Amino acid sequence: SRKSKQGDIAYLDVLEEMGCLISDSDNSVEVSCLNGNLKGIKTDFSNLPDCAQTLAVLASTLGEKTEIAGLSTLKNKETDRLFALKNELFKLNVETEISSDKIIIYPNKMDFNLNVTIDTYDDHRMAMSFAILVAKLRRLKIKEPSVVSKSFPSFWEKLEQVGVGINLLPKNRIILTGFMGAGKSSIAKLLSQKLHLPLIDLDLEILNITKANSINEIFEKLGENEFRNLETLALTATLNKENFVLSTGGGILTREENRELLKNEDICNVYLSASWDVILNRLKDASDRPLFKDIDKAKSIYDQRISIYENEASLTLNTDNYSIEELVMELEDYFNLGEN
Repeated sequence: SRKSKQGDIAYLDVLEEMGCLISDSDNSVEVSCLNGNLKGIKTDFSNLPDCAQTLAVLASTLGEKTEIAGLSTLKNKETDRLFALKNELFKLNVETEISSDKIIIYPNKMDFNLNVTIDTYDDHRMAMSFAILVAKLRRLKIKEPSVVSKSFPSFWEKLEQVGVGINLLPKNRIILTGFMGAGKSSIAKLLSQKLHLPLIDLDLEILNITKANSINEIFEKLGENEFRNLETLALTATLNKENFVLSTGGGILTREENRELLKNEDICNVYLSASWDVILNRLKDASDRPLFKDIDKAKSIYDQRISIYENEASLTLNTDNYSIEELVMELEDYFNLGEN
């Protein structure tokens, strides 16, 4: 109700000024725009700073300039909201201008760019504000949807109830795990090409750190424990990046620290499983595999790690009797990255 004592209820006055029709009852407020044509305005949001992002996003759909002042506090919220708005609207082909306490949103002279992902900057209001654009664009990808839990945990469910299709997309950081010989390196290389994502090989990252010539050399000179320390260091550095396909070593999950690092909502840990007989056949000439020089020891390690791989996996894909191309095709379908 417009009688609410909640300060942000004044946002309805702004919408009314832009041309919206406001219908009020005891328990609800209905906002509508019969002809679809709202006008740009010049307004001061000193008393409504938390509504500024929503108005800025709404203004990006208009044919007139909108200027929102009184926003000096937005730089000190969950993120610098003025900077974040400018960045994300720019992705959509919307021109803006920001100062220390103001944002100007200019009429969009080009079609909206739909082939982008909106970053939320760990800010619940960024996610919810940009979500309203689906009324205009019909489709939009928004990163980190769970940030809404800070203030409105059921936001996406409520949006779906009013007719907005919500599709929670697969993760954008793809980690391939599994025993040596499972096909991690080969699958990662082709998958990264198919999904147009950067390829990272954790062993190569370790070699870059140590300047060693091979992983075998590190094992021989420094021992396995030091190699595992380097592996954790390289993994930590890699996880500061976004949007990649990562091929890991077979022992990456043996450390609890590494397992904890991979427990992140935008990481998909794909376990590439393979039977022992298939592994044995693939690595029959594996003289460069330090842990495979003793077959009995390798089998023991394999048996120990299987349950770890399975327990930590977001997705399991059996690689027995399938070509690299077939496996990548299945993963490509799974990681369709929001085109539907």
